[in-house]
Amino acid sequence: MSKAITVIIQIGLMQLLLVIYSHAQANVEHPQEKYIPYLNEIEERVISLLPKNNSGQPILKSKVQDAKQIYQIGQKKGPSYQIIGRITSIVTDQENNLYLLDSRKNSVLVYNSIGKYLYQFGRGGRGPGEFQSPIDMAIDDEGNIYVADRFYVIHKFERKDGRYTHQRDIQINVIPDAFCIMNKRIYVRGLKADRNEVQSYNTIHAYQLYNGEHLFSFGESYQTENIMVKKQLSDGKIACDSSSETVVSTFDMMPYIFGYTGLGNIKWISRIEPFQTRPVIEKYGATGPSITFESTEYPTNDIEKIHATTDGNIIVQVSDSPRG
Repeated sequence: MSKAITVIIQIGLMQLLLVIYSHAQANVEHPQEKYIPYLNEIEERVISLLPKNNSGQPILKSKVQDAKQIYQIGQKKGPSYQIIGRITSIVTDQENNLYLLDSRKNSVLVYNSIGKYLYQFGRGGRGPGEFQSPIDMAIDDEGNIYVADRFYVIHKFERKDGRYTHQRDIQINVIPDAFCIMNKRIYVRGLKADRNEVQSYNTIHAYQLYNGEHLFSFGESYQTENIMVKKQLSDGKIACDSSSETVVSTFDMMPYIFGYTGLGNIKWISRIEPFQTRPVIEKYGATGPSITFESTEYPTNDIEKIHATTDGNIIVQVSDSPRG
């Protein structure tokens, strides 16, 4: 709400009347449930961050404790291919070869099924098959590998003579946060305004796999009118569950998981518990609106990654951020 203040200044025999407007709008804390899409349309189901078995033991914890290390990749010192930078995505092929997308090295590192380094492909640059800011990676049913770059492109690599080489670039009209492949379509997670309705923002965009044609967009964003808050709280991850033909999406800073059909219709919503959200404060001042992150006396959570397994389960990686 704006508040008008009238000031009269005496200059000699003249009086100057000034009307000054001060913005006295209160700060607003986010996220709020009323801005989260679909909550009033579909009954949500709560899933535990650590589901328990019949004995009351956390299933995930027991599986981790029983797991055995097969091999280890990466060293602090040694050959350059053994020194890992920042891994943003991992995929495996039908032969259990391992592919690591290293965003600091701007390349994909390839290891065999016992962890032996084989080779790498991709490099930094602006040309075909070169990476500027690689963010995610996926493999299709034919074994082709795709790497999404935040500079509006997805690179496709084909395997020839035992090695992956660049085949083509797919131009997209959104900055990708993540992507997945299902039923010959690429589903890209990234916030973009609808050209027909300026206030309508979608978070998922479907493209034809073979030619990169944009098909349709869906997935509502965080519904506040403040574009800065919308962009901050609408970032998220995506996974494709081929077993149920479901596109699964999240918001990074909120505990909700959304399931859509391949055509973009909402199917279900799940909420992770426990999950501590970090408050985002919408502020109004003399220079206009702004946002800040509120300090907390407790650790907060973020969703770092989401993965659909071949048996129809969804694995969600949740991180703990320190206090403050």
